[in-house]
Amino acid sequence: MDDKSLKTLEILEELSSNGHVTQRELSRKVGIALGLANFYIKRLVQKGYVEVIYLEKNRLDYLITPKGIAEKSRLTYNYIQRSYRYVRKVRIRMREHLKELARDGVGTVVIYGGGDMAEVAYLALQEVGIKLTAVVDDDRKGRPFLGYTILPVSSIPQLSYDRIIVTEAIAVQDVGNLFQEYGIGEDRLIHME
Repeated sequence: MDDKSLKTLEILEELSSNGHVTQRELSRKVGIALGLANFYIKRLVQKGYVEVIYLEKNRLDYLITPKGIAEKSRLTYNYIQRSYRYVRKVRIRMREHLKELARDGVGTVVIYGGGDMAEVAYLALQEVGIKLTAVVDDDRKGRPFLGYTILPVSSIPQLSYDRIIVTEAIAVQDVGNLFQEYGIGEDRLIHME
């Protein structure tokens, strides 16, 4: 799904949930310039996906048409399919990498990061039989994660593990500096972001 289709989907979703939204609010919520929000709405109206209802001189409401609902459904379906393919591809790539580590004797890992990629890494770990010791993430500490409670990064020295899988999209140097503080070398880190 290209960026234009994604923005169209976001705008249709926003207009579906709030037909009273102003173009300024819409541009802020979707993360585009005001002029671009105006362009998208005009295009959606021209295609018959949205109707504009004039309430007062400076007040408009937007109504998603049946054709607009169908387009929103189509875009949503495409987005879900694309996301599923991406997650599957990442999981397979992670699984192959983890198989190599398992062959090299890695049996236990800690996951750094408690987001979506950490969940994909967890699934890949289950497929190759590597045991998850803990999940650490200072921003998410205390939250549940697939049967675990996310721990602060400072708990790493007390954990037993062979490698740390880094699943957060942060700079490699920043991660290295963070773990250097705990005496963990780059050779024990696996970057999977």
